[in-house]
Amino acid sequence: MIANDCPYISVIIPSYNSFRTINNTIEKIIDQNTRNYILEIIIVDSSEDEKTKKTLENINCPFVKIINSGKKVPPALQRNIGAFNAKGKLLIFIDSDAYPASNWLRGIHEAYINGFMIGGGSYMIDNNQTKINHIVAQYYFEFGEFIPVGRIRKKKILPSCNLFCDKELFIKAKGFPDIRAAEDSLFGIIINQFATLYFFPDIKIYHTFRENIKESLLNQKLIGKYAIIYRKFCFPYLYGNKYLILSIFPFIFLYKFFKVYFRPIFHNPVDFLKQNKVLFRFLQCLTFWSLGVMQGILNNTQVNKNYRVQLKIGRK
Repeated sequence: MIANDCPYISVIIPSYNSFRTINNTIEKIIDQNTRNYILEIIIVDSSEDEKTKKTLENINCPFVKIINSGKKVPPALQRNIGAFNAKGKLLIFIDSDAYPASNWLRGIHEAYINGFMIGGGSYMIDNNQTKINHIVAQYYFEFGEFIPVGRIRKKKILPSCNLFCDKELFIKAKGFPDIRAAEDSLFGIIINQFATLYFFPDIKIYHTFRENIKESLLNQKLIGKYAIIYRKFCFPYLYGNKYLILSIFPFIFLYKFFKVYFRPIFHNPVDFLKQNKVLFRFLQCLTFWSLGVMQGILNNTQVNKNYRVQLKIGRK
């Protein structure tokens, strides 16, 4: 039971060369109308630039705690470092290139006290980027499943940049798997062995996307690569045979296109129209994602035993 006005939340933010956005992230969290529930904000920093280090040093907030990872580590490990050092009963994860809507924390608090042990919210484009075509395309391609429409509903996977989880549950699942990308997909598979994930459309954050087109497309390529790699970990008998997967690659491409392209129709037709206005950029995202999938198919990464242990935790 949580007492009124008792701080019990640890907000965890992975940071890497984030000097352009991290201040806004912190400010918007501190400005929440229910910030009295925040026990601490933990920033786990792996930055290699001096600007970010100075920015973090100049944050003037008594409950902001900065942990230097000592070396560059992937976001999954940064979140784990923050989570296992957290004192709060509830963990909230948000990225350093995102900022919350004004009622974000209230929505999470109400969900948690009503019995939802783990859940995630929706995504919006940063207000300053809504007219940049390749960003709009990337938004619908990557986050079209998590736009702020519809009812509260069950999900098998939720992105980790707007996620809350009871700390005991997080520890039971042993945290995020140590993988460069798709760690949220693997975490969803693991955590579903213990609890049901729920999506809350009204718990919103605004995401600041890469404005460099080349960087955004390479990011889609990385996501596509690890979309296959993590499936090799989970379903080795199917995805472990590269020749079989190569033979059905055209079907993977078409399935991805139809799934992502028509998804907004079922949520909000207005979003479908917005997506069609940037169709060329949308197809670019799909192309680079597919190139990444091909890389993932040909990748010979061995299955990490730690992933196997985590995936089997709830099946004993």
